[in-house]
Amino acid sequence: MEARPERDGDALLAALSGWAADHRAAEAVAGRARERWLRQQAQEAATWLGVLVDLAERRAAVVLELAAGGVARGTLVGVGTDVCLLAADPPRSAATLVALAHVVAARAAGAAPGVAASDRRPALSLRLADALAALAAEREVARLGLAGGREVTGCLLAAGADVLTVRPGGPPDDHRPGAERIFVPVGSVVTCTPLR
Repeated sequence: MEARPERDGDALLAALSGWAADHRAAEAVAGRARERWLRQQAQEAATWLGVLVDLAERRAAVVLELAAGGVARGTLVGVGTDVCLLAADPPRSAATLVALAHVVAARAAGAAPGVAASDRRPALSLRLADALAALAAEREVARLGLAGGREVTGCLLAAGADVLTVRPGGPPDDHRPGAERIFVPVGSVVTCTPLR
C-alpha cells in the first residue's frame, strides 16, 4: 500500500515543528547562560566609583557611612574622581561635598542595583581640592566635617595645594589682621556644606 502524500506532509510538518521547538529551547538555555556569564563578568569588574556613578545617574537617595562615624544623607547627584555631591532633602537645603576617601559604605534606597556590577568612570573630573578652591575663591561660608568627628564653620578664605584657610564665624569680608584663622589639611576634610 502506497503512503498518501498528505500524511507524508503531516509527518514532515510534525518533525519540523519538533525540531524548531527543540532549537528554541536550546537557544533559550544558551541565552540564559550568556546572560549569567555577562552578569558575572560585570560583577567581577565592578568598582566603587562605578557603583556610585550608577547611583548618581539614578539620583538615588543614599546614606554614606563615614569612617569617623556618622553619616551623610541625601540624593547622590554627582561623582568626581575623589568626591561626590549630595543634594539635601528638602531640596532647598544646602548640598554637601563628601570626600570619598572617608566613606566606608553606601546604602541606597529603592533604585539600587541588586549587586555591584559597574566599572564606569565618573563623567566629572572634579576633585575635592578643586571644589574647595572654587568655594574659597567665592569666600563661601561653609561647615566642614573633619576626620575625627570635629566640625569647623566659617568663611573659606584660601585653598592651597593641600591646606585650607578658614576664618571661623563673622561676615565673609572680615579681614582684620587679628581675626582668628584655622588651617585645615585638605586630606582631613570629610564633608563640606556651603551655608549661603
